[in-house]
Amino acid sequence: MRFKNDHDYRGWISIYSPLEIFVRRVSSYSLIGTLSYSLTKIVCGIPACYSYKILGVDVMSPHFKASVSFLILAWLGYGSGGPRMPILYNMFGENHMVAQYGIRELKPGYEEIRDIFINNLVLGVEDGAQFTAYVNGEVVVDIFGSVASSSSLKQPNTPKSSDHYLDYDGNSLQCIYSSSKVVTSIAMGMMVDRGLISYDTKVIDVWPEFEAYGKEHLTVRDVMKHEAGIPEPPPRKISLVDLTSEGIKRDKVGEVYANEKSIKDEKQPRIYHGVTRGFLVNEILRRVDPENRTLGEFIEEEIADPLELNSDIFLGTPDSVQPRTYTNYLPRLSWIIAQWWMPIAWFLPSRWGMPPLFSAIAFHNILEWKEYSMFKDIKGVGLNELVNMEKTRCTEMPSINMFSNAYALATIANAVVGKTGHMLFKNNGRAEMEANPTLQNMGGFPLVPIPCHFTDGGLSLYNQENKVMKIPLLDDCYGWQGYTGSYMIYHKSGDFAFSYVPTMFGDMRNKRSFPLVRKVVQCAKKLHGINWPSLDS
Repeated sequence: MRFKNDHDYRGWISIYSPLEIFVRRVSSYSLIGTLSYSLTKIVCGIPACYSYKILGVDVMSPHFKASVSFLILAWLGYGSGGPRMPILYNMFGENHMVAQYGIRELKPGYEEIRDIFINNLVLGVEDGAQFTAYVNGEVVVDIFGSVASSSSLKQPNTPKSSDHYLDYDGNSLQCIYSSSKVVTSIAMGMMVDRGLISYDTKVIDVWPEFEAYGKEHLTVRDVMKHEAGIPEPPPRKISLVDLTSEGIKRDKVGEVYANEKSIKDEKQPRIYHGVTRGFLVNEILRRVDPENRTLGEFIEEEIADPLELNSDIFLGTPDSVQPRTYTNYLPRLSWIIAQWWMPIAWFLPSRWGMPPLFSAIAFHNILEWKEYSMFKDIKGVGLNELVNMEKTRCTEMPSINMFSNAYALATIANAVVGKTGHMLFKNNGRAEMEANPTLQNMGGFPLVPIPCHFTDGGLSLYNQENKVMKIPLLDDCYGWQGYTGSYMIYHKSGDFAFSYVPTMFGDMRNKRSFPLVRKVVQCAKKLHGINWPSLDS
């Protein structure tokens, strides 16, 4: 354990009482009873919403318990039990849900973060999640939690791919999707810091074969800022074995991308390289690294080892840690659509960050319905299934299949600013990585304008000026986010770093962690007198 035993705490919360289960099951046996659920939702949902807003969110308070009583009535239909419990299971299932949480660090004065985190579990916003925050170079919060069926209390060895998350904890690993881009940016930034390359370097200067098809003008900066014009992976040209560290060194991936054409348009130079940026960065980095290491090897030896995170972050997850990995969970489409009809959704901030129906279509199209056709030897699978297959976890897909946890990501973010402990940057590399943030809409998302300030090193600058991409109460934050709702962020001052890593997809704008971040910032100001630039704006 990283923390002293007297800091460890684990608790259980029963979300549904036996009486509530009885009422639900008796009512469900008749059509009238089923129809009455809809009426109950409407009648009880509105006072539930108001009681929740007015009385607060302290899950331990009698006020919250009173509001939950209303909510339970309102959620007996479609919304009952959260995304893992569809309506038929709720009607005829014999089990109720329990939420488990664990605290590995909670400094005095930050207790409200625990209550907000627990609320997310109780209200069905999360399935499994971790949150770690550093203030002034030390961990002030490190908490985890998950939701499980009561029947799994008797089945502690249930497979990780099931609905049961009883043994989920702060050491558990899950795919962090595009939050991994922060780690790859840091790795490239360390190369710049060591004088091995610069962001002005033309890619062909270190990778001559890349010149083909009009790519001779592209720089490392273009690749990092998603402006290389190679946003989509070529179909059916790569095998899984090509993405092992050995396969990458045989230049199988390099050959494919050296022969790709850039479609960069100067009118819209930025197109999000959701998958391809990681492959390009891997090819560049291993060519300038004196030891010719792949990204996965570099991260292990130069980032994880010095920070004592050997068992907490992997690009190319070995078989030995597969038992600690958890499958990212995509809620059922029917459940997502049903949330639109929940009265509570009309009064509380949407857990989806935008209309639930749009989120449902977008997520399921990208992650489940759209076949991911990059590989020769895998067909007919969506992106989420692809990255969570055991045979793909061991490969290096740097932008999408890094497995880690919140503690590791927050620790790496803290090591960038170097307040305490090991410093990842010794010279001017960090300043160069954060330089020249330019605001542009990201192409590739025609229905959703996403303006981003990407720096030379490929980090996003978050500030209050950008109303779409911002962190609550803070300016001058650097990092990025992942599909599941994960974040990896640090503040320019070095006073604050955090990571939030969930297992369940849920918010296209990744806002589920914001109440936690907002409270950490407020507590830091109160306890330490820290006043970040936009805290009072």
